[in-house]
Amino acid sequence: MNTEIKKQLSVLELSDLVAVIEAQEKEVSFVDLTYNERLEHLLSALITERQNRLIIRLTKNADLKYPNASLETLDCDARENSREKIANLATMGFVGAATNLIITGPTGAGKPILHVSWV
Repeated sequence: MNTEIKKQLSVLELSDLVAVIEAQEKEVSFVDLTYNERLEHLLSALITERQNRLIIRLTKNADLKYPNASLETLDCDARENSREKIANLATMGFVGAATNLIITGPTGAGKPILHVSWV
C-alpha cells in the first residue's frame, strides 16, 4: 500500500484498516482471491479487530477485581460444581433445554458461580 493511501485512510480515521490491509498483503493465500472475496475477508478482519479492541477497552474500563479470570481457570471442585454444569451455564445450554435454574448462596458469595441446582 502506498503512503498516499495510508495518509487518506488516516484522515478518515481508518488506521486500523491500514493494519488489516498490510496483514493481508503479507499473506500469499489472498493473491488468488477475487475482489469481492478479498473485500469480504478484509471487512471481516476489520470487524474482528474493532470488536477485540472494544472488548479490551471495556474490560480495562470495568476495573474488574480479576480481569484475567476465565472459565478455564475456575476451580469447580472448590465450588462443588462440575465442569459440565459450568460449561452448560456458559453456553446457555439450560435455556435451549427449557430447564429452570436456581442459584443460591449468601450475599456477596459470588452466586453466579457458587451453588447451581438444576430444577
